[in-house]
Amino acid sequence: MRCRRYVLLLMGMTLALVALASCTRTPPGVQHEEMRILANWIEDSVHGIPRRPGELELFGASAEFTLAAQWAMGNTIRERRIPPQQIQARITRAPALKAALRSQVVHIDARLGMVGPAPQLTGADFVLAAQIADNENRDRRTIDAVVLSRSEASSEAAAWYREAAREARVAQDLAAGGTEWPAKAP
Repeated sequence: MRCRRYVLLLMGMTLALVALASCTRTPPGVQHEEMRILANWIEDSVHGIPRRPGELELFGASAEFTLAAQWAMGNTIRERRIPPQQIQARITRAPALKAALRSQVVHIDARLGMVGPAPQLTGADFVLAAQIADNENRDRRTIDAVVLSRSEASSEAAAWYREAAREARVAQDLAAGGTEWPAKAP
């Protein structure tokens, strides 16, 4: 009889511990805050704001976030960080994009977090602005696709990432002197 009580008590305690653990466990998959951190880290890196790869090594991060973050951090060769090709292309293009934004040859589409040539341009000016914008948008989309693929993001997590990336891109483009198109009403 006494042994039976101990067994029941141990079973009850085990069930209570399992219930408690399930309440405090992080749900599987990449989380909202992780997506925001990754989007901001990438955009800061692209725009010349010093970021260290170690900043993406989060304690308790989901495995999915870790895969995407490892890609974004790139490789280290002889103590020098080598970003992924698309991030490096954006870093290289950043001065030209900033100049184009500042001179309003390229405008910001804040709805999408993309850029485009100013509509009043013609001829060679339009072609150059379109080329800068097309290359930038292609790399932005490719980075998004790789991050979402590597993180195995759910549709909800993908929406979180896209929104965080859009906000970070628009903020960086505005800080570079760009204007939104179509222009916001006063």
